[in-house]
Amino acid sequence: MNGCMSNSFRSLITNPRFAFFLAGLWMVFLYVMSSLPQVGQYNTIYGLDKVEHIIAFGVLGVLLTRGFQPMFPKKGLAVVFLVTVIIAVYGALDEFHQMFVPGRTASLTDLLADVVGGFSASFVLYYLSIRSSHCGK
Repeated sequence: MNGCMSNSFRSLITNPRFAFFLAGLWMVFLYVMSSLPQVGQYNTIYGLDKVEHIIAFGVLGVLLTRGFQPMFPKKGLAVVFLVTVIIAVYGALDEFHQMFVPGRTASLTDLLADVVGGFSASFVLYYLSIRSSHCGK
C-alpha cells in the first residue's frame, strides 16, 4: 500500500449511511454511560463534566453533520440547525432519563453543554466546507 486509502475504505467512511450508523452507535454509548449510577463525586475539577458533555455531543454533532451534509449540499446552515435540534431533543431525553438513574439528576446546564457541543461541531464542519468550496474557485 502506498499510504493512500483504498477506494472501498474511502467510500465507506464518506458514506452518509455509515455516518448515521456511527451516530446511532454513539447515541447508544451515551445512553449506556448515562444509565450507570453515579456514586459520589467523580469530577474533582469544577466544570469538567460540562467539558465532557461538550465533547461527547460534539462527536455526535460531527457524525450527524457528516450524514446530513450530502443530503443537503446547498443548505449548510439548515444542516447545522437540524443537527442542533436533534441534539437538543436527544440531550433533553437523556437528562429526563437520568432523573430515574440512582445518583444522577437532570440538569439544564448539562443540556446547554450538550447543545453547545453539537452546534459548535456542526457549525465548524459547515464553515470548513464553505472554506474548502471557495479554495477551488
